Amino acid sequence: MSYYSLEQIYQEIIHLGKPAKKEPSQISEGNFSYSWSPRDAMIAESKLKGRATKPARCDFLDLLKDSRTPWGKPQDVKMLTEGLYFVSTARHGGLWLSDEWIKKLPKSYKSFVGNRRWAEEDCDAAEVLQYFGLLSLVTDTMALEITAEDIEKGKQSRQTWRGEDWFSQKQHGTYSDTEGHYGGPISEAYCRVTGQTESLISTHRTLQQRPGVWKYCPLPKAAAEFLKAFDAGERVQPITIQLEPYVFTNFNSKR
Repeated sequence: MSYYSLEQIYQEIIHLGKPAKKEPSQISEGNFSYSWSPRDAMIAESKLKGRATKPARCDFLDLLKDSRTPWGKPQDVKMLTEGLYFVSTARHGGLWLSDEWIKKLPKSYKSFVGNRRWAEEDCDAAEVLQYFGLLSLVTDTMALEITAEDIEKGKQSRQTWRGEDWFSQKQHGTYSDTEGHYGGPISEAYCRVTGQTESLISTHRTLQQRPGVWKYCPLPKAAAEFLKAFDAGERVQPITIQLEPYVFTNFNSKR
């Protein structure tokens, strides 16, 4: 049995007038981050069938047709890579694995929810992604140089977790947090070096991709102090920091 691919569903949803975060030409296995409701995707599928469009295999439609998770009906679905989808519901969420990924898990692995199809978001999902080598933002130690240009660009890109300009919020006394959330000089430096175009989450503890992507990197003490001074509006100088691969410390290798 064949199913419509993510790109086919995506393009049909666009055709139906739903908002998109990326152009169809930007879709790839690594950067697909458009999210929709199961109902939208099912409507798109029925339209494709009505035009007798030739389908392509896609495990994602298995999930939509099932429309069940251990926590209720899916509300939001994001693709991490082919066959791995982060699914959220009104109550909770977790990682859905295709048969191909399940086969790669160790036979001793047991998830919190009692089956290998789902990995609960609090711990199991991180364990599974770490086992597959997909959890850390960097795979090896990386010397990241933060230049004066990165610092200047960081002043423009630094935002609160709500997406508001960080420094204007602090200046007007309308925000009580002590650290920014998105953008900033470390994010700018990382994007410059790696070629990534989307701003990262950059707190005083970690550097990570946007929610639902599950890519983390801990910040060393020097980077944390640098960012604390930057967020406080102090003048900071260019610096080179060492980024190390992220390791989920609660990983239980005996499972």
